[in-house]
Order: sequence, then structure tokens, then C-alpha cells
Amino acid sequence: MRLYWGAGLSPLEWIECALVAASLAAALLRPGFGQAWFARREPALARLASRPWLSAALVAALAVVPRLLLLPVDPVPVASIHDEFSMLLEADTLLHGRLANPALPLWQHFETLFVISQPTYSSQYLPGQPAALALGWAVFGHPWAGVVLGVALLCALSVWMLRAWVPPPWALLGGAVLALHLGVLSYWMDTYWGGAVPAVGGLLALGAAPRALGRKWTGPSLVAGAGLGIVFLCRPLEAALLVLFLAGWMAVRAKRDEQMTVGRIVLRAAPAAMALAAAVAFQAYDNSRVTGSPLTFAYQINQREYGTPQSFLFQKPVQVENFRHQELRDEYLEQLRLYRRGRTPAGFAAKTAGMLRSMWGLYFGPLLTVPLIFCWGARRGTQVREAAALVGVFFVAHALYHAYYPHYDAPALGAFLLLIVAGWMRMSRWQWRGRPSGAALSRLLAASCAASPLLLCAVRIAGPGLPGWQNWGRKVEAEFAQDNPRHAVMRCLEAQPGRQLAIIRYRQPGHDPGGEWVYNGADPAAEKVITARDMGEAANGELETTMADRKVWLVEPDERPPRLTPLSGQLSPTPGSCPGVR
Repeated sequence: MRLYWGAGLSPLEWIECALVAASLAAALLRPGFGQAWFARREPALARLASRPWLSAALVAALAVVPRLLLLPVDPVPVASIHDEFSMLLEADTLLHGRLANPALPLWQHFETLFVISQPTYSSQYLPGQPAALALGWAVFGHPWAGVVLGVALLCALSVWMLRAWVPPPWALLGGAVLALHLGVLSYWMDTYWGGAVPAVGGLLALGAAPRALGRKWTGPSLVAGAGLGIVFLCRPLEAALLVLFLAGWMAVRAKRDEQMTVGRIVLRAAPAAMALAAAVAFQAYDNSRVTGSPLTFAYQINQREYGTPQSFLFQKPVQVENFRHQELRDEYLEQLRLYRRGRTPAGFAAKTAGMLRSMWGLYFGPLLTVPLIFCWGARRGTQVREAAALVGVFFVAHALYHAYYPHYDAPALGAFLLLIVAGWMRMSRWQWRGRPSGAALSRLLAASCAASPLLLCAVRIAGPGLPGWQNWGRKVEAEFAQDNPRHAVMRCLEAQPGRQLAIIRYRQPGHDPGGEWVYNGADPAAEKVITARDMGEAANGELETTMADRKVWLVEPDERPPRLTPLSGQLSPTPGSCPGVR
């Protein structure tokens, strides 16, 4: 399902608001509602919570099984944005058994967003998230399997992480809520650029850190370092923030424990440092293969050549003068516009408000806002203070960047979970007018988390028959994975006999830089369909001569529907193979 980014509430959020209102009304007016039903089942859940491996496995299944059952109405997602295509290129590169691809001949035709063309043909992204895609691709034949496995692992690890901070029953509840709220419904499950892998690293680090203070500390310390290494291989800045936070956290804990000397802290941190150092060394080697220098990341090459990504707001903007393609220049100008707007007081305020909206929508939403409110009453608890501090560190760091997506905070997912569970624990003890309304509200909200995805699916299935569907049906559809015009054209060309070359010609001016179509795999020469950028008759002719074994098509994505024109006298598309394409 696609996360709805509009200023108003998404259909799912409206459903959750209705469930919150109904739960609150029932808890206040009839706090005994459903108590007998829940009471009969809670002992079994408590026994399940006492079995860590089983409870973690069931929570993982709680995220994966419903999503697979939704495939008839929410099909396997297809890539649609720059980041996804770039991630898939890196995954394909790893699948070919290498860290970088040789530069392509006539590479100017294949320049595209978030991909470097020189000195190698490679994604700008680090290998952490793409490695999960490559694993799913290799084992199950499709990169989305890697997404599903990543989400399943993070849901299982959420239970393990929470058990280091809260009692087992509450750890089970937190993991189940995460699986239903973020595992089934969020863009982490339905795109190829979500936050599952860095979230796994963060959960490992936050779950192992308290355990590393115990008697058997060597293993947990190694696990914490491995988790930090995973975060580093996805998002180096957030890894650095997490390292600094955990270092400060250990120092504070050691100050409270007279037996925890500085020497013991260093000793217990040594295995973690070794594991993290191994990840840093691997990334340095990866850099040397991709960019030719162990200290130069691919995104730095992309930034220097194409001006993306832009700088932090406290840095000077990246300035690029010469572009071979207007589409790449348009993306640069858009990022530069966001950067400049973020440096004004009004723009910074609007950006910060947008950050809060996006963060709230992914990590909380209406249902989980209720325990978050109760968490404020538990703010004096050590766990709450520490979790809030980590969230605050990430928020400040990301507020200084010109753009924001909620998966930037993925390494701090454990902190968000701790805030939710701490508030839920306090909510369960809340009484209103001497009646146990908090216990009822706690149970009803848990049931609502399970009901919300079912209700959204029911709305979509029955949608066309509902009153007012035309006004908000598009928003409901946006919650589900959808096809896109590029994918339809690629399927059309795949269906043609022989090998194909698609020359992409955009409408200028007026092309949306967000609708990029020029993306290829790690070995374009071996692919049936290659996409290339239109560079004029002479340059196109040279490209066609080089690829004389391919049929050539002119694709105009900005037409409605996209126009597909055969060149060099070949036949029109096979009848019926290109629905919606003329």
C-alpha cells in the first residue's frame, strides 16, 4: 500500500479515527465491554509471550501472511520512482556477483537520476537495502521477496528488542501492533526503498545494548556492533547518530553503577567496535570498486556531476552548471529550490511541519496516537526519556536536510516502539471516575489495529457501490500498490519478438522530472529491452548503429496515453500486447 502524502487524512487514517472514537466511547461508557472475552484469551497470550522464539515468529507471520492474502486486491508492487530503480540496479549488480558495473558504451544516452555513469555504471546507494532485494531475488526469483523478508525480520526483532526494555507480554503487544500498523499497511512493504533493513540494524543495536551490560556481554556487544554496521551500510549519518547516542547512554548507565568503570565500558564496547569496523572496511572496499577511492561514496560522485542530493541547510548549496539532459537539470533545480526554501524562516517552518506530518503518519497514525498521549504521563520513566531523546536527536538532524521521508528515521524505530508501549502500559492502568476505562481502551485499541486493514480492504472491494465514491475513490486506490505507465510499456516491448531498444523522448518544457523512464539493469547488453535517452538524430543514429541487432522504438511518456512509435520500418506492436498504449 502506498502511503498517502496529502495534507488531509488518508482513507486509512479516517478509518482509524472512527475506530479510535468508537473505542474511546465504549471504554468510557461501558468499560466492561468485551472484558470476559478478552479475559479468557489473555492467559494464553501471556504463555505465548513467555516463549520468545515462538512469539517473534508469530509476529513476523502477522505482517507477512495478511499482506500475501491481499495480493488479489493489492498486487506485487512495481518500481515507480528514482530511488527504487536505483536500488534495484544495485541489487541486480550484487546478483551478478560484483559491486560495480563497467561503464557503458555511449553512456551519455543512459545517464539517469541517482545513478553514476563514470568511472563505473552503478547506483548511488550503499549496498545495505539492495542486498536484501538481491537475496529475495536470488532465492525466490523476485526482489519484492527481499522486501517481505526484511519486514518479517524487523517485526520479529521488534519483540526481541522490546523484551530488553519491557515485560514479555508488552513486548509481544508492541511487536504485534508494529506488524499490523507498519508491516501490512505502509510503503515499507510496498516499495523497494523502504526502511526495513536499517530498522533491522537499529533494532539489533537497541536490543543488544541493555543486554551488553549484563554478565554475558560478549555476544550482545557483537550483535550491537553488527546492527550498527547494518545501519552504516544503509545510512552512514544515522549510524553515526546511533553510535553517539549509545555511547552517551552507556556513559550515563555506568555513572549510576559504581562497579561499571571506564575500563569495563571500553572492554564491553570492544566487540561492538570490531563488528562496526568490519562494516566500515567493507564499505571502503565497495567505494574503491565503485568510485576508485575508498573514501569517496557513489552519492558524492552523483552530487558533483548532477547536483543531487543537495546539501544540508547549514552547508553551501551544490552548484552544477553544465547538463547534457534537461530532465537531470530539472531534478537538480527542484532539489535546489527545496534547499533554498528550507533556509528561509517560513520555508523551514513549513518543512518541519511536513516532517511531523509524515513521521506521525507512518509511526503513529490516529490509533497509536492514543498511547503516545498517555506516554506523556510516563515521561519520568527512564525508558521514555531515553527513547524520546533518540527520536529528538534524529528529528533535529533530519530537520537540517532539505528533504525528508519517514524511513530516514528507520534506525530509531525501536525508540518509537518504546514510546508507544510505555504509553500503552500506562493507559492500561488509567481509571476514569474510578472505573477501569484504561484496560478496556487498551484492549479495544489492540483489536482496532487488527480491524483497520480489513476495513480498508472492504472499502476498496465494495467501493464503486458506495455513495460518494467518485470523490474519494482515488485516495482509496492510492493506498494500494498500483501499476504505472512505464511498466505497461515495458511489458509491451517484452512481448515483442527479438530484442528492443526504446528511445525515450520527453516533452520539453513541461516534463515532470519525477517521471523518469530511463533505467536499465546491471548488464543492459543482455537484457531484452534497453531504455536510452533521446539525444537528437545524429547521436540516436550512432546508438542505433551500435545496437543494430535491436528493433528501435520511440517512446513519448508525456503523451496521454504514452505514445509508442516503431522506427526503422519494423511492424507495429503485436495486437493485444500493449493495452492503453497507442
